[in-house]
Amino acid sequence: MPALSARLADVAALCPEGAVVADIGSDHGLLPLALLRMGRAPRVIAVDLHPGPVAQLRVRAAAEPRLEVRAGDGLAPLRPGEAQIIVLAGIGARLAERILRAAPDVWAAAARVIVQVNEGPEELRAALLGMGMELVDQRFVEERGRPFFTDALRPRAEGPAPPLSGAAALLGPRLLAAPPPALRGWVRREMARLDVILAGLALAPPPGLVERRAALVAAETSWGPA
Repeated sequence: MPALSARLADVAALCPEGAVVADIGSDHGLLPLALLRMGRAPRVIAVDLHPGPVAQLRVRAAAEPRLEVRAGDGLAPLRPGEAQIIVLAGIGARLAERILRAAPDVWAAAARVIVQVNEGPEELRAALLGMGMELVDQRFVEERGRPFFTDALRPRAEGPAPPLSGAAALLGPRLLAAPPPALRGWVRREMARLDVILAGLALAPPPGLVERRAALVAAETSWGPA
């Protein structure tokens, strides 16, 4: 098996050892097999909707009895409590939100939900906090020029968490408090990118762009010199 990419390595690092993992949208099964090979999980349930990946996963599961393959949409193939860790990686924010909203009994019985989406991580983070999760850990990496935020959340006993604002909403409070060098570099480049866009606008800039840049400035100011 090939080594995990940087973004999937972040997902694996946020999976506590000794817990059963459900990988939703598992595709080629790289993450489940890596977790088993590293000894981080005693068993992994790989779920995928599409026949091609499911067939490929079943071939791999024939040689790895700790890998269980299930065909289905989102969390529908899971029973509450049978997976302590739920992973949704490599999909869009809207799809991840739809999957989790459709099965609150499943994620509410898990110890941790790990999400890493291709776009809109801040919108998904806000939605999940509003659904009754709380953020417990974060990772950030750039891969092939693209930023990937990985959030680990858990069910919150007290109900919905307070909404985040500003830089904490954009980056996540844990990354804001302890930024890795890669995140600081990305923030500087993202600010420069937004400056180019804003300078080229003939009309008043959309509020979202202005707010995004202000959040980036606030983050960099709070960090001080690198």
